[in-house]
Amino acid sequence: MIVLGGKITIRLPVEEERALEALWLDYAGADISNTDVNCCNYYSRKKKKKKDFTDQASRTAWKIVQDWVEVQMSMIQLKQADLIQVFLPYVFDGRRTYYQALKESNFAGLLPEKTSP
Repeated sequence: MIVLGGKITIRLPVEEERALEALWLDYAGADISNTDVNCCNYYSRKKKKKKDFTDQASRTAWKIVQDWVEVQMSMIQLKQADLIQVFLPYVFDGRRTYYQALKESNFAGLLPEKTSP
């Protein structure tokens, strides 16, 4: 891999808000009130509020990324993948990742053009 300037910045995706939403929905489930998504309904035995899961969501989201990186580094070490193969989508130009740039362009040039019959 050739790197101009000697450094590549990698920005890994950590979505703490999405993790919070997933933990909250797992906890509250059907007890979520239609009017207030931050607390369970009056008759529920569950008393925690959504904000009570904020720290756990952050820790969980980062731990998942840590585990993923460790697995990917093991793959690289065992010659099952190259560094660029694993981390290319996360190369960061200071504004967005390579994946974000591709997504914004609707993956132009990567996917075959659809032809009309």
